[in-house]
Amino acid sequence: MAHFNTVFNQLLDFIPRHDFENFVEELEGDKYSKKLSCWQQFTCLLFAQATGKDSLRDIEIGLKIHSKRWYHLGIETVAKSTLADANRERPVEIYQKLFYELLSRCKEFSNEKKFNFDQPVYLLDGSVISLCLSLFPWAKFGQTKGGLKLHCLLSLERQIPEIVVLTEQKIHELEMAGEIDLKRFSDSWFIFDRGYIKYSWWKSLNDNRIKFVTRIRDGMNCQVLGQLKEPSDEMGDGVLKDEKIMLSGDQGLKEYDQDVRRIIYRDSKTKKLYEFITNDFSQEAEVIADLYKARWDIESFFRWIKQNLKIKSFLGTSKNAVMTQIWVALIYLLIIYYIKHQTNTNLTLLELTRTIDTALLMPFTLIDLLQLKPGNVDTVLTRASPKNQLTLC
Repeated sequence: MAHFNTVFNQLLDFIPRHDFENFVEELEGDKYSKKLSCWQQFTCLLFAQATGKDSLRDIEIGLKIHSKRWYHLGIETVAKSTLADANRERPVEIYQKLFYELLSRCKEFSNEKKFNFDQPVYLLDGSVISLCLSLFPWAKFGQTKGGLKLHCLLSLERQIPEIVVLTEQKIHELEMAGEIDLKRFSDSWFIFDRGYIKYSWWKSLNDNRIKFVTRIRDGMNCQVLGQLKEPSDEMGDGVLKDEKIMLSGDQGLKEYDQDVRRIIYRDSKTKKLYEFITNDFSQEAEVIADLYKARWDIESFFRWIKQNLKIKSFLGTSKNAVMTQIWVALIYLLIIYYIKHQTNTNLTLLELTRTIDTALLMPFTLIDLLQLKPGNVDTVLTRASPKNQLTLC
């Protein structure tokens, strides 16, 4: 039987198989496995991500149709019930560990500086993945809602996550933020919204030489100590006020006793008024405003993965199955990021995922594939040269 070196084979080449098997052994993932190993489960779930399969039945049919191209992976056919059992029972920590192993190998991504200073900038936020309460009762939040929360610290320069934490929706963003090893991020910037207002945590940032920018919450007590810039016309645009302030009130004085900076800014396009607070006094007020505007990148990140990865409809209803699917989706995202950065392709992430989907089981190398226009992939039937292989290791 012929060996097909397909695009999907090359996606699997990005996975450090030795590390994966170590994780499986450590967590006893295959201890009670008779029909489907963790590697075979992962292969099926990655296939589902790359092709946008919505159900276990779709995966089962897809494997059957292309059975000749799966034999060398040790997979011929997989019953949907077998895959369902694996998703429910295999330790989700295997895929969480695999995600972070891949992430460590993506550190070499080149930094695209967006500001004229050396410190890296990180964007911190959380986003809810909504779940139907009748199907996922374990995810209950309130009386009528259910969901998981994806917490993320995103590198602005590299546009990939630095930290990802998956919790139930009821876990507040500040609880996750309090678990970050801040010493690891000394001499950097954290940008976050008003969901992270906790003065004692701000003090921890300051103590670890982390500069932060956020927005002032309504009713925040403060005392103006002086003007850093002469006030502008209150009806104008741009920076209207730049002040040195001290947090007041019992909580402010007790938990954060350092001076901070308040900047009142009106956006020239939307005419919306913003009040920023930061512990930095070295950058121009306009730069502080631009730093907060950059926070939109993490909103775009969440929106993209929800729209283009399979994390809105799920292949199982147990907590383990849902979280496993999300971690595999994030692993696929890292693979896509890596391909884009290493090949310098002009394709957008969306075009790249669609190109891979179209040619997934075709005998192309990735390098040859990315030289094609997205709409012409399925018209090329020649086998590409194996010399153009691309690997992660």
